[in-house]
Amino acid sequence: QLLSTGGETVRKSLIEALRQKVAFRPNVQFNLRQIELGTFAGLTIEYFLWWSHLDVMNSGMMFRNDISSPGFPIICLWQGGTTKLEQYWDWIKERCTQGEAVFVLNFSGEGPHEPGPLYRKDNHLFFGMLHKLADELIWLGDSLAKIRTYDLLQCINLLNPLFPEPATVQVYAEGLFQVYPRLAMLL
Repeated sequence: QLLSTGGETVRKSLIEALRQKVAFRPNVQFNLRQIELGTFAGLTIEYFLWWSHLDVMNSGMMFRNDISSPGFPIICLWQGGTTKLEQYWDWIKERCTQGEAVFVLNFSGEGPHEPGPLYRKDNHLFFGMLHKLADELIWLGDSLAKIRTYDLLQCINLLNPLFPEPATVQVYAEGLFQVYPRLAMLL
């Protein structure tokens, strides 16, 4: 809402400030590892692993069937990433049956990249490990939101050359994860 008020000059300066906050990180070579995991329930599954930041890896899984279009996949963002595939399996299968490819992204600190628990507390509770991570990032002049927005932009840059047909990027996000595509869209 703030971006729609105050005129185009204010909007552009806010977007530029956001860009500087998110994209200040040094560029890294992705060094992509793409591993075919075979098929399950008629879907071809691939595992992707790459450097998103200096010394930080992201990963994801691609799902498609024989009739999937060669177009850009839907990037999916939800708590737990690929560790929650069973919960989202029907949705993934349905999208692939409709000819779309689905890519489930594991952000920094999410899914298999989630840090170990602190003091035997659930990571997602107040004062859990993710709270500690977010707090320490703020003290370092960074934030989990900035990192994960950058992760999404890096994921798009990684996938883009793998799909020859120009297409609009589609992102499916749930809950608090909806903020990352909104921020990325501005950038």
